[in-house]
Amino acid sequence: MSADDEEPGVSRMDKIGYVAGIIFVLVGIAYLSRGLEGIVGGLLVITSGLLMIPISRYIVLGVFGVVSSLFNGPEMVDIGGVALTVMIFTTLLFGTVIAPPPSDQTAQAINADTPTPEQTAPLTQTDQPSPGPTATESPTSTDSQTPTPVPTASPTPTESPTPTETEPPEPGNLMVSYVHADAEGNDHENLNDEYIVLENNGGSPLDIGGWTVSDAADHTYTIPDGFVIDAGESLTIYTGSGSNSDTELYWGSSSAVWNNGGDTIIVTTKSGETVINYEY
Repeated sequence: MSADDEEPGVSRMDKIGYVAGIIFVLVGIAYLSRGLEGIVGGLLVITSGLLMIPISRYIVLGVFGVVSSLFNGPEMVDIGGVALTVMIFTTLLFGTVIAPPPSDQTAQAINADTPTPEQTAPLTQTDQPSPGPTATESPTSTDSQTPTPVPTASPTPTESPTPTETEPPEPGNLMVSYVHADAEGNDHENLNDEYIVLENNGGSPLDIGGWTVSDAADHTYTIPDGFVIDAGESLTIYTGSGSNSDTELYWGSSSAVWNNGGDTIIVTTKSGETVINYEY
């Protein structure tokens, strides 16, 4: 095969290599925008396009030139072109099979898995919080019936024992049993012959200490504290002076007390209660 015969074939292969390489690079770039799989396929296609120009220039033509020289036939150049075309489509097929562009379903699945941030609607004039205090909603009454409290029995107060006071004697317990108002001789000179007799006709001793004995003219004698008249016993009170005993008391007056023509004997307790008001 002469040089004139080889020149058109080489020129044609050169053009095919350049054109195919540029096409592959452009197709690979287009693949890059189709997701992860598109990036892998696009890189393979771009690599094939970049390698295609030097391969068609140095290796392919060299290999097929050797084969042509061995078989001594110009038709090998055509075989080289066919082989180059097969290689181009094989590379294109290899790129699309290994890294096919993502389908619509795959893209939808990727988009579905990718969380999209929720878009917050901008606040309008009515959405902005008012500066004034917000009225709180009062709790609504529920239909449940409030249990009626069961009244508990309050403990009955224990009555404290009331201290018993000594009941004032009734007039019947102490009585005037005898009055000797008219003394022998001059009453003012014979004071101890003027006396009265009080008798306890009750069934128990009677403490008359602190009680008073007086007449209508308010002459008053106070019985010594602690003086007791036993039940059924009597007490004689003399107007004059002398020594007191369990049954006799001395007024100690300097003059006669009881009027001979009639008077009133008044006996009063410590609390001021009159128990005897005896007129003679």
